[in-house]
Amino acid sequence: MFRRKPTGSIEFEGHEISRGTIFDVDYKPDMDEFVTASSDHALRIWDSRGRCKRELFKLNGHQEWVVACSYTSTGGIVSAGMDSRVLFWPRGSARAQDLGFHKNVSCLTVQENFCYTGGYDGCIKVWDLRRRKEVNSIPVGMGPIMSMCMNSSANCIFVGCKKCGVAAFDLGSQSIINKLKTKAPIICLSPSKDPRTVFAGNTAGEVIDVTYKRKWPLSTVGTITDVVEATAGNLFVSSADGNVYHLFSSTGEFVPFDKHRSCPVTCLCSSDGIVVSGDASGNLHAHEIESGKLLWAFGGCLGAIRVMKYVEGVGLFVGGEAASGVLVQF
Repeated sequence: MFRRKPTGSIEFEGHEISRGTIFDVDYKPDMDEFVTASSDHALRIWDSRGRCKRELFKLNGHQEWVVACSYTSTGGIVSAGMDSRVLFWPRGSARAQDLGFHKNVSCLTVQENFCYTGGYDGCIKVWDLRRRKEVNSIPVGMGPIMSMCMNSSANCIFVGCKKCGVAAFDLGSQSIINKLKTKAPIICLSPSKDPRTVFAGNTAGEVIDVTYKRKWPLSTVGTITDVVEATAGNLFVSSADGNVYHLFSSTGEFVPFDKHRSCPVTCLCSSDGIVVSGDASGNLHAHEIESGKLLWAFGGCLGAIRVMKYVEGVGLFVGGEAASGVLVQF
């Protein structure tokens, strides 16, 4: 789908512009619903035509920025953020159930009947969604947790920490099974084609293969904002210096792949041999991996792009700092 030029876009309007940055988005295919989490203290549920179906912020909702959200298998929603509350919203309900306290949650993931949150207290907390309660809290010991990546094949969660490290949390034993120290804070984590590992990027310009402890120093590029492995051994790295780099993991060679006019590149996604990059001015570029050819560019996003989610057959959802999301259609 990415190979075709965008045929149009749908704007998701509803979050408060004066306080709105969309930090997270999830999609439930069987319900054809998106949920967005925003700094206006709200969650909003949308259909794929951009119509807001429900606003989850009234009554007993969040009182601060909502930075993470995810659907459960039954169609409920888990959300968390800077008010240190982890909330569960039953399917179709506008009233939340308060699961408990976790200081300044930065990220979460849902796996089957459990939710896992990472917070500024440096702990991973485990929440039983059937019993609606916290069942475990595990200190990582590397400072605030800034990012989280589920690796279901390895049955573990990787977390990236501000005090320079990545830790692997085993879902079976409910314990930390591996730690890797780095020389700078971790900014992003992303899955690998190898199910045993993930890739990390830090503020010193390093890309790291966490399990195999391989490091590629791209020190001249500045802070790594995102990493995506498009095909085995072909990594694409976005940077605050305004470039996207192609990193060949077998040799460690990296070459410039795309430039966003000195505007920081904030996130990446990949599908069908195409890499799409988004930047701090709301622009999207799509390049063919094999040839490096620019297939299309799209400038219809409002504000800095913070999150992208590609849904096959639906489009590319883009959210950011202008309080609205855009669904790019193909």
